[in-house]
Amino acid sequence: TEEDLWKNISHSGKYSINRAKRENAKVEFHKNPSDELLKKHYDLCKDNSKRKHYYIQPWRDYVAKRDSWGEDCYLIFVHQDNELMGSKMFLCHEGGVLYINGGSSQTSLKNKSGYALLWESILYFKNLGYKKMDLEGVMDNRFKFYTKTWGGFTHFKEKFGGELIRFPYPQIKYLSLVFRIINKVKTLDM
Repeated sequence: TEEDLWKNISHSGKYSINRAKRENAKVEFHKNPSDELLKKHYDLCKDNSKRKHYYIQPWRDYVAKRDSWGEDCYLIFVHQDNELMGSKMFLCHEGGVLYINGGSSQTSLKNKSGYALLWESILYFKNLGYKKMDLEGVMDNRFKFYTKTWGGFTHFKEKFGGELIRFPYPQIKYLSLVFRIINKVKTLDM
């Protein structure tokens, strides 16, 4: 129930959701989004990736995901005072919801609109009958080199409760001598 979900949220998470409501954060949902909405989401993700220095997939991949999933593709936006604060893309399948990617504006870092976006998304998908939501990766000490900058969104996700599932260490075989040497050096750094 919504009450059970609310009980699992940390004290600071509840405060942040309530503060977002007081700050007038408005969440909107779009099923099988148009090119215009998808472009708005993509531009936000692209700006975010430039600011935080990480790779995002090209535009054609966003379009391919939307086209492949169709009615099971959702874009969720959060606005505050008529300004776009953030967006997330979710794909749904067989009772589960998978978080794919998201972006946030520079302004959103000064407010709690992201909390409203995720909380309202959880409730929205729950009301559609979905039972599980995968928020994807978190910081993992086994992969310090790759996940060392993931602390912020890991902390954010943890506030919503849920179950943390750790997968086994992957078996990777590098065929290139150059990549084998780089991997050996990186492993020593960890």
